[in-house]
Amino acid sequence: MPAARGRPQRKSSPATPYVLLQGRVSVEARNAAHAAAEEVGMSMAAYLEALVLADAELRIVRPRTTYKQESLTA
Repeated sequence: MPAARGRPQRKSSPATPYVLLQGRVSVEARNAAHAAAEEVGMSMAAYLEALVLADAELRIVRPRTTYKQESLTA
């Protein structure tokens, strides 16, 4: 079941496993992430994943790859 109503559940396959990533942030940071994800029409998990991967590319921590967002339907 997706965390946000109206959003599709992310499909996982053995080729692309997903793992839990947890951390504590301020209420303001959580609210900002939620608002940003809503603005671009992504789940918070997908938004945070894209944010982390973009930052890693910026800092040359990992090679540049194309991030693929699953399609959203209304």
